[in-house]
Amino acid sequence: MKITAVQAKSITQDWQNHFPSLGIYKPLHLMRRCGPLLVGLCLNRSSSGDIYKPTFHYHCLLRQFPTVSLSLAVQLKAPNGTDAAISTKFHEKKLPEAAAKMRALALLPFDFDFGVVEFDVACDKWLGQQQTPYWPAVMEDRVLLHAWAGKDYTKALRDAEAALKSWPAFVTDKFGGVSSWVERVELAARNREALAGVLAAEIDAHRVASLPTGNLIT
Repeated sequence: MKITAVQAKSITQDWQNHFPSLGIYKPLHLMRRCGPLLVGLCLNRSSSGDIYKPTFHYHCLLRQFPTVSLSLAVQLKAPNGTDAAISTKFHEKKLPEAAAKMRALALLPFDFDFGVVEFDVACDKWLGQQQTPYWPAVMEDRVLLHAWAGKDYTKALRDAEAALKSWPAFVTDKFGGVSSWVERVELAARNREALAGVLAAEIDAHRVASLPTGNLIT
């Protein structure tokens, strides 16, 4: 039986009780905002709709995007290493242990402020665990976050450029080639005033102004 609207609301509230620093963004999705980053837990429904998969993620508000992305997604794992899912039947029984495991798996903290350095470490760790390194959006977020924080973004940009140049053409062609990507990202990073405008617009577009907020340590 698929998770009903009433069940989704109840499940979301139960998770929020374990993560009071997160606000309820919508049913089965909890987040908070630290500067230009949304950090949260998405309780992804399965294709069958009768179980959900707790997933840590972040989303960067420094570039326009139509939805809240599940960047650096990390899912709860079963003992055999596969992604774990929770059915409504066992939700109450499994929740305490699942919540504790998700807190440990999360690459960014739910309960306290963090900085650009911690974000870089999280990205490096996640990218190192992926089967392929082809994640230009994460690299763009790193550059833009450094720029927004008033830090030197050039190293992050050069590191990204070097990585992108090692990727096959069928990947880089999808985003217009390496040179085009570097030019676009650098242009955005140079203009902190424009970044602040994008941030304000994205907060409004995704309706996240009411979420709990923390500080991004710069």
